[in-house]
Amino acid sequence: TGWKDDGWDADEYYKADIEGIRQECNAMIEASERELLPKFLRMVFHDCVGSACDGCINLDNIDNNGLREPIEGIYPLVKKYSNKLSRPDVGAICAIEAGRRAVPGDGSHSPLRFIGRKACAGADDLGIRVEEHVMCSNDISNREVVEFFPTNFGMDERETVCIMGVHSASSANRLNSGFGN
Repeated sequence: TGWKDDGWDADEYYKADIEGIRQECNAMIEASERELLPKFLRMVFHDCVGSACDGCINLDNIDNNGLREPIEGIYPLVKKYSNKLSRPDVGAICAIEAGRRAVPGDGSHSPLRFIGRKACAGADDLGIRVEEHVMCSNDISNREVVEFFPTNFGMDERETVCIMGVHSASSANRLNSGFGN
C-alpha cells in the first residue's frame, strides 16, 4: 500500500493504528521531557545505516550507544500493533513525530508515505542483532563529511547538510555516542 494525495489507498485499514502510535509516541516524548525526541530520530537513522530500514540495530556497535532506551520504548507499541504494522513501521512513525516536534509551532508535517517495511530476520524481539555498518569518524573535515554521506548512504549534499543539522535537536553525551572513544 502507499500514499496518495488524498490519503492512504487503504486508509480505513491503517489510519486508527497510525494515529494511536503517533499519540503514544508523543506521550513518551513528553513523559521523557523530550529526551526521547532525538533518540527516536537517531534510532531510525542508525536502523537504516547499512540495511533496508528493517527495524534492527546492533547494540554491540559503539556507534549505537544509547539506543537501547528508544528501542525498548517502542517495543510495547510494536507488540500492540503487530497485527498490521512492523517494528520498522512503528519506528518510522515515532521518528516522524519526533521530527515534527523538533520544530514546534511551524506547522511542519512529514507524511508517512510507505507502510509495509519488512523486519529483519535473526534478531530478538526488540530488533537487536549483530551486524556491522560504517559510520563516519568524528574527526573528519566538513569536506570529508560531504563526501562520506553520498558515498556510503547515497545522500546528496542537501540531504547531508540536513542530516547533520538534525544533530542540533539534542546535546551530545558520550554515553550516547561512539565519538571520543
